[in-house]
Amino acid sequence: MLNTVARVGKVLKLFTTERPEWGVTEVATALSLPKSNAHDMLASLAGIGLLERLPAGRYRLGWRLLAMSRNLVETDGFQRQAETVTQLMARRLGHISSVATWDGRRLVCVAANGRLAGVDGPERAPGVRLPGHSTALGKMLLAHRAWEEVEERATVDGLPAFTEATVATVGDLRAQLDGALRDGVAFDYEENQRGVCCVAAPVRDASARVVAALSVSMPPAVLRRAEPQYARAVAVAAHRLSAMLAAPVEADGAQQLAASA
Repeated sequence: MLNTVARVGKVLKLFTTERPEWGVTEVATALSLPKSNAHDMLASLAGIGLLERLPAGRYRLGWRLLAMSRNLVETDGFQRQAETVTQLMARRLGHISSVATWDGRRLVCVAANGRLAGVDGPERAPGVRLPGHSTALGKMLLAHRAWEEVEERATVDGLPAFTEATVATVGDLRAQLDGALRDGVAFDYEENQRGVCCVAAPVRDASARVVAALSVSMPPAVLRRAEPQYARAVAVAAHRLSAMLAAPVEADGAQQLAASA
């Protein structure tokens, strides 16, 4: 039993930011296992959600791990820390600030503070489920998943339109996710709700994995007037929240923005 648990641990450790996908033969070679054993172990881990099998027959970390990661950061005080950071952001900027993470296959709000003057702001409260493709929070988190996985889900579930600006094609979604990875921030220009725009940045844990995203929501004219400044402010806040989780310093887009603030 202990040998099996230890072997599972070795399998999961193979999946890193630098190499997020592995095939059966590669795992067998890396761990000096018979190919049949590697296949059975990968299939079993995928069966319980710790791994996810991609269309090409390769594997990456599964959604269940992200849900477990959410439970971990919450029991470590992450929700309280997220509440503190969003309160400070809302007070400083005068807009809604939110933090969300994955709960299995869905986006869930962890903390939210602030309001939008004259606008019925987005429903943001701990536990509220949010769409992924139409929100800046969701796009930032989707950007850090394997594209094959995102594409498969978008094809199966579709891309429901919440406004006329909601991303409508898988190709457009990929372009937005690529931009989020490149720039370190994701945007929602009235894609989820008319009259509301958002900018979001990633929050990382101690292993450098993106476990959440932090955003600020505001009227379109406000964001368009000062998009770079809001992007930097959100990146700085996300970086600070990551630091609370002892995230290592990395040269990703969000941290470059934070460093330039």
